[in-house]
Amino acid sequence: MNNIINNEDGLMGISPVIGMNSYPFVMQMMSPTFVRPKYGVQNDLITDKIITTDEDDTLKVLPNSYLSDKKIRLFKYKGKDPNSKWMKIFESLDTKVPREFIYEAISGKNMLTDNQLYLDEDFEEIKFDEIKPSIENEAYTVLNKFVYKTNPTLASKYRIVESDEALELLNHHSDKLAILESDEFGYFAVNKETLRRTKYYDNIEDIVIGDDLEND
Repeated sequence: MNNIINNEDGLMGISPVIGMNSYPFVMQMMSPTFVRPKYGVQNDLITDKIITTDEDDTLKVLPNSYLSDKKIRLFKYKGKDPNSKWMKIFESLDTKVPREFIYEAISGKNMLTDNQLYLDEDFEEIKFDEIKPSIENEAYTVLNKFVYKTNPTLASKYRIVESDEALELLNHHSDKLAILESDEFGYFAVNKETLRRTKYYDNIEDIVIGDDLEND
């Protein structure tokens, strides 16, 4: 169970509301109040809404704050016809459903054990340690593009850093990248062409530059 994380580690962020034009992500949730795991579904890795059952077993769209005290394992559905899977979910909103409903609606299979999700070839478990920087970058990139578009005066307060530490960090990376500084928040790396960026860091040497930052 090495991929279990607590939602406080940053699973969720900002994105459009749940919609059909994406592959479902099924989550298995555990909490001290659960006798057996519960299941939920979301449309991407950084959504701010999930579909799961409430205390009365009614299928609801809930805010991600529902996950704050829960341990989560997340699996991307890779099977056929994801839109029809979403339709099964949407058609059952505001009705009472069994605990296994979300997995069964998306997989098209009966759930015999809770371990079944781990072994189902139509699902791929998300490795949070590997993707967490990319998720954080996505959220900060949305903010960055908004700032550059709506408040160029604020964006102009970011200063390019060309210290030895910055040059060493950027060594062997694309020349599209730069290290910027904000007096209020700290340092971040940014792709000058795409405006994709990292979160803020207190120290330049701590900045994590992943492949997602260099790709167009």
